[in-house]
Amino acid sequence: MADVTIITGASAGIGADLAREAAKRGWNLVLTARREERLTALAEELTSAHRISADVVTADLAAPGGPNTLIEAVIAKGHQIDGLINNAGFG
Repeated sequence: MADVTIITGASAGIGADLAREAAKRGWNLVLTARREERLTALAEELTSAHRISADVVTADLAAPGGPNTLIEAVIAKGHQIDGLINNAGFG
């Protein structure tokens, strides 16, 4: 079981920058947002550059059940949640 930090809103902007900073520190990550393609590209970038684990869980956290779906997916991947950087926005 790997300890991970979840970063919401990680597909672009501040969320992606926060993910890059966390990866530089050697943190294993779960990246989440609604745009899977961007999340996957970022996860590949971070894994390659920093030798960390970066998994992707596509989720709409504003949707009913969205947060529960995220947590269930993280646990199903065998991760233990060590931290949360909540950057998800609404707009």
